[in-house]
Amino acid sequence: MNTNDKKTKLGSIVFICIIMLVFTVGLVRTVFFPQDINYYENRYSNKISTPSVNTILDGSFQNSIEDAFSDQIPLARRLKSAYNDATSMFTKLFVAPIIEKNDRTYINYKNNTKIFGGYYVASPYTLEQVKDSFSANADKLNALIEKYPDVDFYTYYIEKETDINFETGEKLHADQYLFSLLNSENAKKRTYTIDNFEEYAKYFYKTDHHWKHTGAYRAYTDIVDFMGCEDAPIKAGEEVLITPQFGGSHAAGAGSQIIYEPFYAYEFAFPKFQNITGAQVGDYGLQEDFAKAKSIQPMSYGQFYGWDDAEVIFDTGKTDRDNVLVIGNSYDNAILKLMATHFNRTHSIDLRHYERVKGSKFNFQQYMEQNDIDKVLFVGNVVFYASSDFVWEK
Repeated sequence: MNTNDKKTKLGSIVFICIIMLVFTVGLVRTVFFPQDINYYENRYSNKISTPSVNTILDGSFQNSIEDAFSDQIPLARRLKSAYNDATSMFTKLFVAPIIEKNDRTYINYKNNTKIFGGYYVASPYTLEQVKDSFSANADKLNALIEKYPDVDFYTYYIEKETDINFETGEKLHADQYLFSLLNSENAKKRTYTIDNFEEYAKYFYKTDHHWKHTGAYRAYTDIVDFMGCEDAPIKAGEEVLITPQFGGSHAAGAGSQIIYEPFYAYEFAFPKFQNITGAQVGDYGLQEDFAKAKSIQPMSYGQFYGWDDAEVIFDTGKTDRDNVLVIGNSYDNAILKLMATHFNRTHSIDLRHYERVKGSKFNFQQYMEQNDIDKVLFVGNVVFYASSDFVWEK
């Protein structure tokens, strides 16, 4: 065997060893030390589910292994990011001219994502898609409201691109349908309205399905008024740039990014909380950390405002104020700390993750009694009010 052949063989052995090492480390981390959050896609990471006869037979256990490996193996997210970046570069060459010529028509993009006016958007819903789910969840709400006549219930519906066809101007009016089903006199209702694309562009991100800072502040001030808070909303401070090139959930979901945007936020003078429990890292989000450090870095919505934690409790120590329970999805992340300043204790529950984290379904009656809840706020978009997660144990 000549020298070149030996080098080639040695190189092959080293390469195989590296691959095996990566696979072994990935296997160990996937099984024993799984990461909780996929920061690249701004979501909880997939983990291997508990095996059972049923999950093995229906294939869901095997699927969970595959999904977990794609999230947990070292370099997997970097490889995915590099692939998406390369795809985006080539895609942009062909799609950008089409977007410029058709800025007021829907352009079908990837993975059920559309582009309209330079924004990644989801398709508008139809009322038929949500009627049955709305009816079922409204029945649960009505039963709760009737059961607690001394508690104030607030239902806040968020309109967004899924509630309006930007080409025709036709609206879903799902809020009106939902509110018509809430028949209790104690059911207070309000909508965060979006009537056209110009309003949507003012309040929502180009690359993410959430409010940007202007939209979140509008929601916060509206909810404070809606819930009859006596003290005025905290004033928004300076508008600051967090990161110059932000790509959110819509971009990640599309699989390749050809649209970017800056990520801005308002600075707030938050009063000191006596305690914040249940957050991933001490505080909820990085708003105050950024205000102190002024560092600009790659940032996601969840990193900055706070994640979709199963339970977060904010305690101001203002015992003369009410205790409020907020049940919502990720839209409330950007306003929870602001809202919490108006109450004694603010309890935030995300029903999508509660059972997985806590080990049991959310027991509404028990939670109300244990935490002396005075007000309950439901806040979310069409997906929230139509969700099968919108359920609890009585």
